[in-house]
Amino acid sequence: MCHRALSFIPRPGRASTKISGGMSANVSSAAPRRLILLSALAVAGCGDGVICDSSPLVVIQAPTSAVAVDADATAAGVQTDVRVRSSLLPGDEIELIVLDGAGVEAARARLPLDDDGQAVFAAVTVPGPRATLRAIGRSRCGSAEDQVDLDVSVSTGCELQLSPAPQRVAAYPVGVLNGVMDPDPAPGFQA
Repeated sequence: MCHRALSFIPRPGRASTKISGGMSANVSSAAPRRLILLSALAVAGCGDGVICDSSPLVVIQAPTSAVAVDADATAAGVQTDVRVRSSLLPGDEIELIVLDGAGVEAARARLPLDDDGQAVFAAVTVPGPRATLRAIGRSRCGSAEDQVDLDVSVSTGCELQLSPAPQRVAAYPVGVLNGVMDPDPAPGFQA
């Protein structure tokens, strides 16, 4: 970080700004032009880069709407890798919060962003059948967050059986049920 001393020497009708190191600038008019000049010198004079060039952004890139494959079939529950991208600075932390279908927190983790602005949370357990992922990033540039609601539809290995079993009818390519087969007299078909 560089620091330069500024001094003002008023002259009739003109203002001169002297900057240590031998630089100076003359400006017609008074206050508004001084402020513009000082702003330009403060930004360009030190050679420091712009730290925060925009409002921060956090985006959950994957998964986006559903989890249909278990990333770790040997672990209990359903796992998925969660990829988050952000415009925050490398090393800034992203916090991932996993909520179940009722909005109750199921898990929480933090990771720093890599040099490409990404954080990959590996094998995050997500509760089924619905889950919410919330990614939050905070830094000296501000904060941002993203949220994704997920359908967790990974097969659990269960099999659906209908009783009575559907009957084959030549006119249809699959078995069918009809009212005559309904074992319960209540309205609608119960199988």
